[in-house]
Amino acid sequence: MKILILGGDGFCDWPTALRLSALGHDIATVDNLLRCCIDVELECDSLAPIRPMGERLRAWKDVSDKNIAFHRFDVAENYQRLLDLLRDWQPHAGSDQVAGTGKSGNATLTAVAERFGRDLSSISRNVATV
Repeated sequence: MKILILGGDGFCDWPTALRLSALGHDIATVDNLLRCCIDVELECDSLAPIRPMGERLRAWKDVSDKNIAFHRFDVAENYQRLLDLLRDWQPHAGSDQVAGTGKSGNATLTAVAERFGRDLSSISRNVATV
């Protein structure tokens, strides 16, 4: 199943991407990497060391022989790019298989569901079963 995860760099979304990929799903993630940029700007590190996204994607490929697609952009500022990604990549069953646990992910899920005329309960069910 093709699943798009919004906020793929988040502390919940990254492990979710790994788990779903390990289960055999085709995963793509979207994130603007703001959390990492804030760490650099504030000259601080997170409590748990977090490797750069490219390094994590390569490590996952090395240990699993699976790819996770990564798209770097802000869904709140690039709504059309999100719609283009949904159209081009076509997650399974449309917006039913779009997951996001972060603040911007949930707001975007609502916007996508409304745009495609989808019932939000089906999105919640799919995210909750992960």
